[in-house]
Amino acid sequence: MISDQDIPTTFPIFPLSGAVLFPQTRLPLNIFEPRYLSMIDAALAGARYVGMVQPRQSTQETVVDGSEIYEVGCLGRLTAFAETDDGRYMVTLMGITRFRIVSEFELKDGYRSVQANFKEFQPEISPADTEFDRLGFMETLKTYLQTLGSEENQETFEHADDQALVSTIALAAPFTPEEKQAILECPKLGNQARLMRSIMEMAAYSGDPENPRLKH
Repeated sequence: MISDQDIPTTFPIFPLSGAVLFPQTRLPLNIFEPRYLSMIDAALAGARYVGMVQPRQSTQETVVDGSEIYEVGCLGRLTAFAETDDGRYMVTLMGITRFRIVSEFELKDGYRSVQANFKEFQPEISPADTEFDRLGFMETLKTYLQTLGSEENQETFEHADDQALVSTIALAAPFTPEEKQAILECPKLGNQARLMRSIMEMAAYSGDPENPRLKH
């Protein structure tokens, strides 16, 4: 496990609409803009850390310099890298921990960098007990997967630890970018799980308020 002493407080960020990284998840990325190719080159030359953040408002996948971004993102570490024949980078980021942006530096080689604080999300680095109703969460997940026609996938999550379970569902589920951002910003695992249950229950709601599968 990476300790808090190993986590940098300054690093480049990749503002990308709809791409929300969570701790203990992997996010594949296709890098082709020159500024972000430079960002990956710099990350590979150093400790391989890149922060993923979402733009607050954007109809484009990537955003122009200075666009307003959310203050909370997730720090990732490059765990896979490949270069294509046409010069693109295919990389994978492994989510480490969430962060809050404290300040932003001047552009370097076209990409943005920040100073960040991890204090409010410290349990992700040094796990601590949290309030998490795993049984209730799994019951809601079962109903939600049935709604999506993907109930056979539930076995995939049975043996995951609590953080990996919640993070993986948050990343993979067809939640809106705004819903994923709200989940990302919840301070503790239990808070994240309760918000996700509410989202899943709303999606699974079939118009029958007495549906026992939605009671908790």
